[in-house]
Amino acid sequence: MTLHYSQYEIIVVDNAPSTSATADFIRQTYGGIPRVRYICEDRPGRSLALNCGAMAARGELLAFIDDDVAIDRYWLVELVRGFSRADEVACVTGLVLPLELETPSQFWLEEWGGFCKGFALRLFDMRENHPKTPLHPYTAGHFGTGASMAFRAAFLRSVGGFDPALGTGSPAQGGEDLAIFFQVITRGYKLAYAPAAIVYHPHYHDYMVLRRQMYRNGIGLTAYLTKILLDNPRLLFDFISKLPYGLVFTLSPRSSKNGKKSPHYPKELTILELKGMLYGPFAYLYSRWTMRNVRKDFAPVETMPVSSGAKAASALGHHMHEREDGVYS
Repeated sequence: MTLHYSQYEIIVVDNAPSTSATADFIRQTYGGIPRVRYICEDRPGRSLALNCGAMAARGELLAFIDDDVAIDRYWLVELVRGFSRADEVACVTGLVLPLELETPSQFWLEEWGGFCKGFALRLFDMRENHPKTPLHPYTAGHFGTGASMAFRAAFLRSVGGFDPALGTGSPAQGGEDLAIFFQVITRGYKLAYAPAAIVYHPHYHDYMVLRRQMYRNGIGLTAYLTKILLDNPRLLFDFISKLPYGLVFTLSPRSSKNGKKSPHYPKELTILELKGMLYGPFAYLYSRWTMRNVRKDFAPVETMPVSSGAKAASALGHHMHEREDGVYS
């Protein structure tokens, strides 16, 4: 597929591969395309893979996608356009729609909230673009999703990249995108949500996969909250003052979080998510301890060059071997 953007590079990050299948595929299929590069990150973990790709990227803007999404050809154009929507935009997120809705599990994921954050362009910050909700900016899931996001490279370097103690492949299971969105807002920058930047996510067909994901979603949410409180203890009093709103948001069937759930939505999924939320702080503490010797800052990364030449933007995808195979194009 051809992206409608003038200058870009594509970096595929192969995360903890057990075979050379992805490397072989990239070499054989894209070896003659100068803008495609392959990188191997031997240490498992989504945040480590994202940081690895970001360190190797040459663009001033870094766009990230997951290994299982289908991309609209205007995706990168619209993500980049989002940075010009206002001054001090450090991050742009895009619209993630379901690729198909055929099984009950796929519909239930949408009732849970899905990945769509609406169809209107929005800006978020702590000043004039404050949504005036009591839980802002802690409900960072409202800003977008890690399946489609872009950052100014300078911003990512300034915060040391994604927290390796968060994300798929770590004990914390997720939350790396929420944590970085939160940093954008609280460090005085703006985050733009650009619904014209579209990707399509293949929702889980199988109910057992959905069960596991809901549990992981709960872990990732409270792991992220634990991280931001450990990093900035001064937030604790503000966070405690908002706990009653948070409990209503999480538990009330009429809240914006739960209001889309139909009578057929399995209660088991809600219980699994809540169990994950209870475990999340412990998961993050353990994950942070295991990652205590991993540096987050950016350093040069050796790549298998299939391309050369500086590009204005870099599109980065990571290939997680615990998930379905996928390569970015």
